[in-house]
Amino acid sequence: MSTLATTLVVLVAALHVWFLVLEMFLWTRPIGLRAFRNTVETARSKRILYVQAVPALVALVVVLLRY
Repeated sequence: MSTLATTLVVLVAALHVWFLVLEMFLWTRPIGLRAFRNTVETARSKRILYVQAVPALVALVVVLLRY
């Protein structure tokens, strides 16, 4: 794998580890409460797509282009 592909995969993994910590341990603390400000409007937000799916998709495309 190229350096770029490896870096992107590590970045996506680190992001998902942070999401895990946030959702499992910090959801009742102020940082978690700010992250989980769920109302009817924000529950339908496309922000989750940009924060989680797009970086993973970019990393996947870079990895697949290397093979």
